[in-house]
Amino acid sequence: MSAPLRHLRYVLGENPVTLVSFVLFVVLVTVAVLGPWIEPYNPLATDAMHALTSPSPHHWCGTDAVGRDILSRIIAATRLDLTIAFAAVVLSFAIGALAGLAAGYFGGWTERAVGRIAEAARLGGNSELRILLAQVLPNTMPLLAVQMSLRWVMRS
Repeated sequence: MSAPLRHLRYVLGENPVTLVSFVLFVVLVTVAVLGPWIEPYNPLATDAMHALTSPSPHHWCGTDAVGRDILSRIIAATRLDLTIAFAAVVLSFAIGALAGLAAGYFGGWTERAVGRIAEAARLGGNSELRILLAQVLPNTMPLLAVQMSLRWVMRS
């Protein structure tokens, strides 16, 4: 078994919450990918005759006020929700990385502006330790991991 798979197995086996979160994430991604093929009904199709029906063998989660199948709508929503979540992570990473690069390279007013955004986090009631551990450290960890792996490879 390769080192990354061994590490993944170790992380998932040591922390049950991480394991449950990982399994739920895999289920959500699977539902999102297979959604168009597993939706029992068209999520946008209305059927006023079956509005607000309770769960049944035909509509496992029931129907809404205009007769749309709720399960089909949940399945369709996973694609949109995961897309929004992915876009938010990519966008925040890109903006944060560019701001950090600009502050580190140019210094001066750029560094002060980025620092003011961190001062805004302080005004929001966050302590210095919380800002460092919850905002700064997670954004620097990938860079640190790459640096450590490069140094380890160079020494091997």
